[in-house]
Amino acid sequence: PSRFKSSQGEINITQYQTDHSIPGACSYIVENDGRSIIYTGDFRRHGFHSEWVDKFITQARDSNPVTIITEGTRVPSVEDFRKASYHSEEQSESEVKSQSSDIIKNHPGLILVRCPPRNLDRILVYYSLAKKFNRRFAITPKLFHLIDSFRTKFDAMDEGLIKQYYNDYNLPDYSDKNFVIYLPRKSWGKFESADYRGYQKDIHKIGNYVTYKDVRKEPEKYLLYLDFFMMNELIDLDQKPGKTLFLNSVTDPFNEEMIIQEEKLNMWLERFGIS
Repeated sequence: PSRFKSSQGEINITQYQTDHSIPGACSYIVENDGRSIIYTGDFRRHGFHSEWVDKFITQARDSNPVTIITEGTRVPSVEDFRKASYHSEEQSESEVKSQSSDIIKNHPGLILVRCPPRNLDRILVYYSLAKKFNRRFAITPKLFHLIDSFRTKFDAMDEGLIKQYYNDYNLPDYSDKNFVIYLPRKSWGKFESADYRGYQKDIHKIGNYVTYKDVRKEPEKYLLYLDFFMMNELIDLDQKPGKTLFLNSVTDPFNEEMIIQEEKLNMWLERFGIS
């Protein structure tokens, strides 16, 4: 723990790794004079690392807390809390993986998947399923940049931490034939280096990428990440209605902006006959 002196005496701050949709999230216990304040973004026990959350809950309970500070995005009503009837529709990450596996196994054509772009656990779930069913998991340049940034960060850690993090997050090997980057058309639309900037230009140099032409030629071999801002790719992919499946692996919309975005997404899917 970190310690510092204040006008109220010594304050101890202990950081705990916690499970969250974004890796690296932490919770804190702030202690002073035999009491504590608990700070955490969430109590997420439906992920792959519920043991991290359980450990934190135990430590927090034993620290004699006076208050808990946390976000309230999906706080239930008092009535639902007392009845334990809240979040009954919520799935664990293991359930998401199992259901997605059944769907992918039984669909012969192109499969599109949408999941939170910073949810590394969810991204790695679909990578593992692509390997399982011998499909190519084609991700966006931005997702590749995220994964590559994590790899760079992990490799700079102490040896013990490197092993721990690679055990928790099984990052793709760039030579894996089941892992490719889907490069969208830019500017002139000819996939030339001059059309790309920054990390997208670096990806163009690496050459480990596919385009809509590759997916259109062999759609049954791909699990393609496609978010809301890539819907125009459906035009180039040009699949027959009823042949493509869309896995919408995100939380249900809970504000006006998300609801509007979801309505637009559904119109795109309906227009191209995607179920």
